[in-house]
This record gives sequence, structure tokens and C-alpha cells, in this order.
Amino acid sequence: MKDLIERQAAIDAINGVLVEDDACKVWFRLALQNLPSAQPDKEKISDALYHIYRNKGTSTSAEGVAAIKYYIAEIWREIFGEEGPRWLKK
Repeated sequence: MKDLIERQAAIDAINGVLVEDDACKVWFRLALQNLPSAQPDKEKISDALYHIYRNKGTSTSAEGVAAIKYYIAEIWREIFGEEGPRWLKK
């Protein structure tokens, strides 16, 4: 079963609800419009992967490792929308 809906479909559903308080409808519409996209930004992920591959190697410096860790965290946030796992924060 598909769990995702289109943002406009949700706004239309809110408009169709019989609620006497129009301010409530306006609040829900604004909340839906301000939600982040359900799909990750492919360009951000591609850019982060480029930087990871650019910094990896057999003689990667400590700065390179820190950069790789940073870009992995960026990819994690883009895909999952939250801070990374505990091992990534160390």
C-alpha cells in the first residue's frame, strides 16, 4: 500500500473538511505548504558523494576523514531528515 500523498491532495482534503473555524483550515494549509519534500534532493546527495570520493584515498589526512564524516552526515540528514546515528556523531 502506498503511504505517500501529494501535498496538493492533502490541501484539497483539508479544504473539503467541514470545519466551522476557517482559521484552523488556514493553519493546516500553511503547515502542509511548509513541510519539506518527501524526496531527498538528488543534487545535494550527488555533491556530497563527489566530496566524499574526492577526499578518500590510502593516505587520507585527518582533515579528509573529518570532511568525509561531515558529508556522510549531510547525506543522512537529506535522506532521513534527522541527525545521524550515534556512531556518526563521535
